[in-house]
Amino acid sequence: MRPINLLALALFACPSSPPSPAPAQPQPADASKHCRGYCDAVARCAPEYDYPDCVGDCAWMLAGVDESAVSGITPTLVECWAASRACDQAVLCDLPEEDRR
Repeated sequence: MRPINLLALALFACPSSPPSPAPAQPQPADASKHCRGYCDAVARCAPEYDYPDCVGDCAWMLAGVDESAVSGITPTLVECWAASRACDQAVLCDLPEEDRR
C-alpha cells in the first residue's frame, strides 16, 4: 500500500472524537463513611486481617453491587463493625442477624 493510502485508512479508521470516559460508580456515602471505623475495629479485633489500604478497599467494595456481593463486605456489616465498642460485639457482626442475640 502506498503511504497516502495508509494515511487515509488511518484517518477513517480512527474515531473523530475521543471516547468518553466510563461514568464512575457512585459511592454509597452513608456506608463508606463507616469504612474508617470498620478498619479500626478490624485492626483492633482481628489484626491478622488488617492491612494498609483497608479503608480504600472497603469504599471500593461498597461502591459496586457485584464487589460487595463477592466480598461479603456489605453496608450493614461495615456499619456494625464500626459501631462496635468491644471486640466480642464486633465479631458478632459476622453472624446472621438472627444469631447475634
